Amino acid sequence: MPLPEFKQAYEKMKLGDKSVEYNFGSIGESNDYFGISKYKPDFFEKAVESGIIKGIFCGHDHLNTFSLTYKDIMMTYGMSIDFLGYSGIGKKYTQRGGTLITINNDGLFKVDPVPLTTVVSNFVRGQNK
Repeated sequence: MPLPEFKQAYEKMKLGDKSVEYNFGSIGESNDYFGISKYKPDFFEKAVESGIIKGIFCGHDHLNTFSLTYKDIMMTYGMSIDFLGYSGIGKKYTQRGGTLITINNDGLFKVDPVPLTTVVSNFVRGQNK
């Protein structure tokens, strides 16, 4: 589940707060819904204090696929790879795919969404070429 700071950062970004950097993606859920727990953890505050954690990732939240950087931590929703999330999901593609995280030897990393449309193969099993 996403941390409450996912929504907090998103709301700050919408208000034009320059402390939040937009990386990619969108909020596709109606009413800017975030599947945040009702319990307030202090994980994010501890992550900021440590200065070591540079990325926090959570599983997909149906139609939410965004990534923001807030307080020097990249917060990213993964894309959805299943077809079982809810009725009609098989016909929706904006959130379908995966998330590629590339970590360099120096510890720097980059995160790229990999939409389903870019990974669908044209290979047909048993077809001779």
